[in-house]
Amino acid sequence: MPLVRSDKHKQNESVTQLYSRYDKICPAEPEHPGWLGWSESWSGYEEVLDKNEFISKTCNEQIAWLNDYKFEVGWRKPREEDLAYSFRQIVSEYPDKFASNLKSFLQLRRNGDKLALLQGFKNAWESGKIFSWDQAFEFCLAIVNESEFWTRKISGESYDYRRAFVDAISHLLIAGMGKENNTFDRTLLPQAKDLILLLAREIRNTTWDEHQPLGDGLNSINYCVFRVIVTYALFYAKTLQPKAGTKWETEIRDYFEDGLDKTSNPSLSFSFCVGLFLPQLRYLDQEWVDSNINRILPKEKDEHWKSAFDGYLTGGKRYKEIYLLLKTNGHYDKGLQVQADSKHLIQHICLGYLNGEEELGNRQSLIEKLLRKENNDIICEIVHYFHTFDPKIQRNLAPKIISLWRTVYNLLNNKTDRSKYAEGIRNLALWLDLVDRLDDEIASWLKFSVDYIHNSWDTHLLVGSLLKYVATVPKQVAEIYYYIVEKGLYPEFQEKDIQEIISELFERGQQDIGKAICNLYQSRGYEFLKGVREKYDSVQSTKR
Repeated sequence: MPLVRSDKHKQNESVTQLYSRYDKICPAEPEHPGWLGWSESWSGYEEVLDKNEFISKTCNEQIAWLNDYKFEVGWRKPREEDLAYSFRQIVSEYPDKFASNLKSFLQLRRNGDKLALLQGFKNAWESGKIFSWDQAFEFCLAIVNESEFWTRKISGESYDYRRAFVDAISHLLIAGMGKENNTFDRTLLPQAKDLILLLAREIRNTTWDEHQPLGDGLNSINYCVFRVIVTYALFYAKTLQPKAGTKWETEIRDYFEDGLDKTSNPSLSFSFCVGLFLPQLRYLDQEWVDSNINRILPKEKDEHWKSAFDGYLTGGKRYKEIYLLLKTNGHYDKGLQVQADSKHLIQHICLGYLNGEEELGNRQSLIEKLLRKENNDIICEIVHYFHTFDPKIQRNLAPKIISLWRTVYNLLNNKTDRSKYAEGIRNLALWLDLVDRLDDEIASWLKFSVDYIHNSWDTHLLVGSLLKYVATVPKQVAEIYYYIVEKGLYPEFQEKDIQEIISELFERGQQDIGKAICNLYQSRGYEFLKGVREKYDSVQSTKR
């Protein structure tokens, strides 16, 4: 070892002899001397291919080179995924070098290399590189028409290349149709349709995991294929602009029509995807969607209904026409029965209230039905959702908020077990930001919320809101602030804002409460209001 070989140890003959003895037995140099244990790990990919050298080869030479590549076993030795990664990077950068001879690459022996080719073309197109799509369609069709492709995993036991290929083909097609200024030539639409419908038919006839429709819906191969079908239908509609009321082709409509027959297609993820893409389908064919809405969401089949409604809510964005369509057909009522605490369901109903489609005081209104659930999580979500709105943009928000605040306050104030709703009651104070006035009624609501605030940190947003009103309604602000500190809560975040509030109270006739607040702070050891009090006392002394 280096230490033993150093000059200061040369005089120790016994050490030198022992080292020589064991060095003959094992002459290897220890990599981490002095450590009892050592481990290493690494992630990522190793660059296996020399880009310039590989590009300079002919197509057949490239195929042979990839097929004949020998992998060594050992630490940090190139793996199959490293080779595939390197190949994908080169295809992404030079897609035109491969597109003209793409069918030849069907001779590649490893599925990972074929997959890398498809992924490389997708990356290239998304980055704005241009290549011919003719052979890309033939290449994809050849893969999915390969013997036993749909009946078994193509290769290996640990990785499902069938799923990976369908995913890669779907994403390649979506890339080719996804942006208006970067699409493949519309003359290739028939080839695209044939490939997409082939994927759709085979997926329907293939057994996939259906145990978790929501997770399976967004992450499944069904979702990939469904998304590419919808993307194709929208691309077709925008490209050819059919004049009839329906904007999709008969074959595409028939695919969806067949999917609604639950006796022949019991797929939960199909139901999820129809719900997820309901706005797009209604754009393509409003009459078909409206007339089939109760087949899309079959209330008599709970699992399929829930999958479709979950998909619809997962889409997030709310469209008034679809909202009213589902409401009229009782689907929001069913949603309130089975999943009233769903965040997106609550948000849809809140928007309905904000837009005048739901009203307080009407027991048949969805907002009233939602509140009658008397659930703290629901109230918290309502409070949070409205608090995300900007009152400067939503000018009609304040009257709606005040009416809803009054309703929620009356609902909760009449409860004997209000502690169950503590979080919701506490969060209601956040709505002071959204209203356009602070009067005695709203002040009483704020005090109601303060009763359920348990630490000073939770008051900092309320203090910030009070600052906005202190110049116009100092009496109400003084009463609320004194109520806060009298409860043993001493806001200290944003000291400058607190000092400004107390200074305004002194300036606007609320000296007694201002002094009382300063005294309470000082009794607890807080000194940052001392200067405010001394400044006021100095002014008063000067006046006398």
